[in-house]
Amino acid sequence: WEAVPVAAPLPGAEEAKRIKRPWASVRVPGHWQLEDAFAAYEGLVLYRCRFEARAPFGLEMLSLRFGGVYYSARVWLNGIYLGSHEGYFAAFEFDCTEAVIGGENELLVEVCSPEEPEENDRKTIGGVWARWDGMSPHINPGGIFREVSVVRSGKAHVRSLGVEADPSGRGRAFVDLYARRRTRASLKGWVRPLGFESPGAEFEEDVWVEPGCTRFEIRFFLSHPRLWWTWDRGEQPLYELLLVCDGEEERVRFGVRSVELRDWKLYLNGERTFLRGINYLPTDVYPARSSEDRLRVDAELVRGANMNAVRVHAHVAEEGFYAACDELGVLVFQDFPLQWIHRREILEPAIAQAKEMARDLRNHPSIGVYLAHDEPFYVAPPEKWTTLGLLRTTVEVLSPRW
Repeated sequence: WEAVPVAAPLPGAEEAKRIKRPWASVRVPGHWQLEDAFAAYEGLVLYRCRFEARAPFGLEMLSLRFGGVYYSARVWLNGIYLGSHEGYFAAFEFDCTEAVIGGENELLVEVCSPEEPEENDRKTIGGVWARWDGMSPHINPGGIFREVSVVRSGKAHVRSLGVEADPSGRGRAFVDLYARRRTRASLKGWVRPLGFESPGAEFEEDVWVEPGCTRFEIRFFLSHPRLWWTWDRGEQPLYELLLVCDGEEERVRFGVRSVELRDWKLYLNGERTFLRGINYLPTDVYPARSSEDRLRVDAELVRGANMNAVRVHAHVAEEGFYAACDELGVLVFQDFPLQWIHRREILEPAIAQAKEMARDLRNHPSIGVYLAHDEPFYVAPPEKWTTLGLLRTTVEVLSPRW
């Protein structure tokens, strides 16, 4: 990949050809501040890569998938604008069937990760990376920090797969299918235990997929399910759902359990559970450097400290951390990355990103409670304390808007 800083958003892909500054080689997945050419930079960066591809054949569809971009992105492929996305933690994709050509293709991605100069005037939903007092203010994880891939599929493409099952054995699979035109698709699913003997389940259903993205909910039943518990209360049995849609396969891992809050007391599988936990910050200030081994060690440290719960503080962690908590029996309190005061215009993207967070994390049995907003009031760091500021903080903390 190559990249170049830009002063303003591009009107179109053709503007990239007029850039006279030299393009620097960059790593993807990665963060531009880890490159010598962009150290300490914040703002807009234009990424470019060229890749070979085979043009779609017959009813074949192609999708361009991004695992994660901090913080927002606009995308062009061979000069065709595919779309935009805001929010760093969620995967997103675009239909690129008509944009891909046989031979060499050029991909342009404009990535925006602006500076947050004020603690109480945030314009991004970045949590710990948006002017949090525990993070050095010069750190900005801007960049394409997860994998980018071209996905080939048939006439219907699985964009998202989720599953849930309660202690009674009632289960539901949630399938988001994308199609370019109205088409019929066959969904076949198999639920199997992972590493233990227990009854599984199967289902099969033919569905009509409308143009665009259509969501389906398919019910199944697990006989005598084994329940997921925190490590101090029981075992952590995990199941896998394999879904096949017209030749395309998707797999997700899940557990069977229920989590309830009754009068602010937590009940796991109907039994009141006393939680011992700690706040968890990012494994690395630059998430692309978070290896699977480091993420697992973090979860092992929580359990090794005799804790059965952890709060992922003001950020969404990398997938490996949640997978480790699933296996180790650590219950997760998951923050949405809102902290202190933001501009009012972030409300609409916050709602969209909250849906994405729930979509991407719903399969993990370890995630039991979601938290919407950390300290939703005015906060000033000690070096900015004033009598009026401290009074405002006190009033907002005690006010009914809690």
